[in-house]
Amino acid sequence: MTSISGEPLSLLSPKQGNVLATEGNGWSRNAYTVTPGIPGDSGSGFLDDTGEAIGTLSTLQLAPLADGNGVADLSRELAYAQSHGFGSVTLQNGTEPFRPDLVGAILAGAGG
Repeated sequence: MTSISGEPLSLLSPKQGNVLATEGNGWSRNAYTVTPGIPGDSGSGFLDDTGEAIGTLSTLQLAPLADGNGVADLSRELAYAQSHGFGSVTLQNGTEPFRPDLVGAILAGAGG
């Protein structure tokens, strides 16, 4: 698989995509990415286009589109954990500035 620039893409590289729908009274989003999540990606964070954490990968989907990702809503996950005795669960800031152009950032890091 290659990117638009002709550079190889890895199934393990950061992904960009779109949220297609919100379901379950806001508990889940159906997100479609160019390369889907793979087994072992569960729990991976999903960010919006401004770098805000919105959820975690919870399911790999075949519907509504093949290669879709079910993304659990982070605010609901945190509230659920706190209300069910998991202590003080909080979000921590990342260690690097957010770059919305992930493909460009990866290519720049690879000397491309």
